[in-house]
Amino acid sequence: FRAELPHDKRLRDTFSNWEKKRAAAQSLTQLKAGARLNISLGARDIAPEGFLLEITPRGVEIRARSAAGAFYGFGALTRLVEANGEGPLPCLSIEDWPDTQTRGFMLDISRCKVPTLETLETLIGQLAALRINTLQLYVEHSFQFKGHECAWADTSALSPDDISKIEQLCTRHFITLVPNLNSLGHMERFLRHPPYKHLAESPDGFTHPLTGKFIRFGSTLKPDETSLDFVQSLYDDYLPHFAAAEFNAGMDEPWELGQGASKERCEREGKHKVYTDYLLALHTRAKKHNKRMQFWADILLESPEQAARLPRDIMPILWGYEAGHPFDEQAKILSQSGLEFLIAPGTSAWLTFSGRWDNARANIERAAATAHAHGAGLLLTSWGDWGNHHPWPVFYAPLALFAALAWNAEQIPDDKKIARVIDAVFFDNTPGLGEQILALGLVEKDFPKIHNRAQLHKAALADKVELKKQAEALPPSLCAQATTTLAKIEKQLIHLSQNKTLHLAAEELLWGTRMNRLALKRLTAERANRPDPTLYNDLRTLIGTFENLWLKRARIGGLYEAQTHLREVLKNV
Repeated sequence: FRAELPHDKRLRDTFSNWEKKRAAAQSLTQLKAGARLNISLGARDIAPEGFLLEITPRGVEIRARSAAGAFYGFGALTRLVEANGEGPLPCLSIEDWPDTQTRGFMLDISRCKVPTLETLETLIGQLAALRINTLQLYVEHSFQFKGHECAWADTSALSPDDISKIEQLCTRHFITLVPNLNSLGHMERFLRHPPYKHLAESPDGFTHPLTGKFIRFGSTLKPDETSLDFVQSLYDDYLPHFAAAEFNAGMDEPWELGQGASKERCEREGKHKVYTDYLLALHTRAKKHNKRMQFWADILLESPEQAARLPRDIMPILWGYEAGHPFDEQAKILSQSGLEFLIAPGTSAWLTFSGRWDNARANIERAAATAHAHGAGLLLTSWGDWGNHHPWPVFYAPLALFAALAWNAEQIPDDKKIARVIDAVFFDNTPGLGEQILALGLVEKDFPKIHNRAQLHKAALADKVELKKQAEALPPSLCAQATTTLAKIEKQLIHLSQNKTLHLAAEELLWGTRMNRLALKRLTAERANRPDPTLYNDLRTLIGTFENLWLKRARIGGLYEAQTHLREVLKNV
């Protein structure tokens, strides 16, 4: 066969790599002699990222308006080839296009775990297969900022060269790498160090409003010129490494704003005005780097009237991670402001050992429906609170569902289809783990719900006081049922781990399964008021396994801190 391709290096490289695949060559040789593959761009009758794929006895034609559309059309052809194996391709016509313009994924690389470049390269290829077109890497301190080494030392922070390589990988896969850097709250990685103490709203610590616990150092910058100059220096060092027109400046959860240095000003002018003044000043600084500023919308939603002060090119991100989050109600508020906005559900992977699939599904479905109704973009977030303990494959199911609904909001895939997509995209069409990932994510489906966390993760890491409360609250019958389910899943994972393609992911999921079983053993022992002598050695073994698995996908920086949360439990078992 002959191929006629547009003069787009990314498409030509994609075709060249694809052509080398044995399955592709075998399938295309079934075409009649003289058949051709033709990819053409500039079709004005097709949506910007859409495509028309036609297969006839004369060959294959892909028409698209843009190179991205042709790339997605080529991906559809690849899946047809893989599905048909060595058999002939069916004659057909497919026209497809996305319902959502921005289909983004945000990965937390500041809560201890910084993935290796090899891991990110694999992930970017998988995101492209799912037609995700935006990637954000959430940064608080995990970039090698010049002159700020004490904040990122021993974290394996990304270097400018790393960013360049990641950007090249994204560009090759038609993904925009959007810089993400928190700029007000969540600055504790800087403020815990003496050179930055003068920048803190509460330099001597504060009481966290969610936990009621006293934090020894500040987490929020004081909203003044000194802090703005500091953040400007970070922007000057960081933003030039990105070609994207957008930039996420964070700005969420400034817990102690108005309690310390800005207390008098906030009492006089109002906390939300002070916050918005600071936001506007940052917007000006982002504009110096020709970036359109995004920010998390939680504080804006507390005082929507402040939206009238915001420039039209600023973009709020509406976030919420629970099944019943009021996305539609909040989206109506943002729509009335006239601002374009994104909606950000979550993977529900963090603060778990196996995910919360029932919560993730409900959360993502509601977010996607709201985005479709209001013409908003979508950004799926995968956080790493408390040390990023969740096994890497736990976010695969939420990501597959999110990608499907971001592309086609009206067709909700069932669990069987999600499992097939996981197997196809993440495991090179090797079946088995997709089903087990979903089963793991439903282990706690009948447990009493707690906000933003899995019960068994909480039980595994609980101190004696908290463990006693959980043991009294969780019905023994539910714990027994979960123990039986986890034993069945563990047996399946041990079997699947023998497959070379599935081995690493199966081992990671086995670790999560065994941490859940350890949590159940802790609850049983606490309920019986009888110490379990096996728990200590079990946990020591699991901590060692955690280290080995961590280093398979991530850099060593942050590993010790992540293990610390697990080691603390050794004192209580």
